[in-house]
Amino acid sequence: MRDLLFRGQTRRKGERVLMNGKPIDANWVYGGIFQGKGDFSVIYTYEPIKKMPVYTDTVGQYAGIDDKNGTKVFEGDILKLKHRLYVIEWKSGCLYASQKSYLKDSVSTFYKPVDNLIAEGAGVIGNIYDNPELLEG
Repeated sequence: MRDLLFRGQTRRKGERVLMNGKPIDANWVYGGIFQGKGDFSVIYTYEPIKKMPVYTDTVGQYAGIDDKNGTKVFEGDILKLKHRLYVIEWKSGCLYASQKSYLKDSVSTFYKPVDNLIAEGAGVIGNIYDNPELLEG
């Protein structure tokens, strides 16, 4: 059975967030989710019991697989295999690794199953929230 695990950002890069008058130190939190209808959702953990507000648009689900280094792969992660970069995203109800191909004036997207990419030796090098510059150019 696959673990149902989610992650979300408590604060964005360079942002200072207060909770009950105290700064939140964590950037990423992991656990179950109470999906919010607005800008925020809640990630909860059991040991210790903790509820943390996170930005809904940063919530990503665990793909159920670890990369070649044992790092858990989540939706929104950027994987590298040889000289190619892939982004983990949902398509047709499943998590896939997408790759953009830039030809002349058009952009095409190719999808590959995440487990195939990991089997070929791909590794997580960042995510689209903390490292968007990896996808530029």
